[in-house]
Amino acid sequence: MLRTGPVATETHEDFSEPILPGKGASDYERYLRTDELLALQKRPEERAHPDELLFQTVHQSSELWLKLGTSEVARATVHVRAGEHSACCDGRLSACSSSPRSSTCSSRCRRGSTRP
Repeated sequence: MLRTGPVATETHEDFSEPILPGKGASDYERYLRTDELLALQKRPEERAHPDELLFQTVHQSSELWLKLGTSEVARATVHVRAGEHSACCDGRLSACSSSPRSSTCSSRCRRGSTRP
């Protein structure tokens, strides 16, 4: 639950009080739950090999990227099945603008087509 009271505004920014409840020294730490996240890695005395922290970090972050990818595919699938082809792009065509095919990419989305 969010706190009520002074909040940052365009004219006055008061960052001295936290907005989010929970553990952590800052709202950033409370939002990302960094204490819990960092507790997932083994402590130095628990590691069997010097590269174990590297291994855990790489593979845990890979799992998070895979979770994000799965979520994005599921969202796009819902839009495609509903015939909302331009909605599945959700404004993500900006990455196409640096490509020589940018006009093809954006016109494809405007037409509602996912095919080249």
